[in-house]
Amino acid sequence: LYAELIVSNEPQPYDFDWNITIVDNVNETLQNNIFDVGNNLGQFSFEIDDRFNHTNKIYYIKINMSDTSYNIKAAAYFPFKALNSLPEINVSTIIFSPSTIKRAEDCTLTLNVTDVDIYTLPENITVSMTIQLPTGELESPIELTNNNNWSFTTTFSIGINKPIGKYQIIIEAEDQYNGIDSYTASLNVGNNAPEIQSYSVNGLSMNQSVSVNYGEDLIFTFDVSDVENTKGEFRP
Repeated sequence: LYAELIVSNEPQPYDFDWNITIVDNVNETLQNNIFDVGNNLGQFSFEIDDRFNHTNKIYYIKINMSDTSYNIKAAAYFPFKALNSLPEINVSTIIFSPSTIKRAEDCTLTLNVTDVDIYTLPENITVSMTIQLPTGELESPIELTNNNNWSFTTTFSIGINKPIGKYQIIIEAEDQYNGIDSYTASLNVGNNAPEIQSYSVNGLSMNQSVSVNYGEDLIFTFDVSDVENTKGEFRP
């Protein structure tokens, strides 16, 4: 933070001295002196570092001004805000496994998050994902498991009653100071094909030999399943 201070001794000459400090409150009975900047400075700068142990908080440059000629003292306060360093979703670490899924199939999402704030630890981060259907409808957020090493994981699936198509996965990371980063990924969701479990010909199973006389009908019976309970038809 860089600041300049202009002190005017008009309309009459004054004999000013001043001290510059950084405090956390304008109430002198409650304020804590964060550090001293110096005396009689017209320009000064300092780094927003770990001395400011609360982010998104208002701090104050306090000017203690005194007129030694008249033994008069007064304080002036100039506020500034120490902003939070936002968490960052490492987009390159976002992995859907498998990368394309079918309805009712489990999918695992893994990703990493970083935060340069030294007061933010892995356990201070929460990550959630919200599924947006191709129709635009939003599902309820799903909170990812925090592995306490800056990595996050969850396993989810798309219901059999949901449409196929491209889904948007809205990922949000939030730290303890309510700083948020977000990223939207996409995931293609397809249809499950029906599966033939077994079949028989004229009442004989598929592992038996079938013999018929010329002109006799062949009657095929199929046992078919579909995890989506889809209604369909059989075409020979």
